[in-house]
Amino acid sequence: MADEMDERDPEVEAACRLVRYMVTSILGREVDVDLEARREPGEFQIDVHVPSDYRGRIIGRHGRIARSMRNVLTAARFDLSGELTLDIVD
Repeated sequence: MADEMDERDPEVEAACRLVRYMVTSILGREVDVDLEARREPGEFQIDVHVPSDYRGRIIGRHGRIARSMRNVLTAARFDLSGELTLDIVD
């Protein structure tokens, strides 16, 4: 379970901890979840890597769970300038 992120940036770290908490709350701790965080000018992206068998549980019906996780990240108001993107990938 290696996370690829800038460990020195507390805002990035906090956002990734929140995403990991939400995903493990849905899937359980036994599922291997990897996060990859990238920060570029005007954009901040977190990729959630889960086994393909579990993608549907994270995305939810019509994308409702994924949308809710994005809303929670936005509401948390991390000091991450630019657009926040959360992608669920294999």
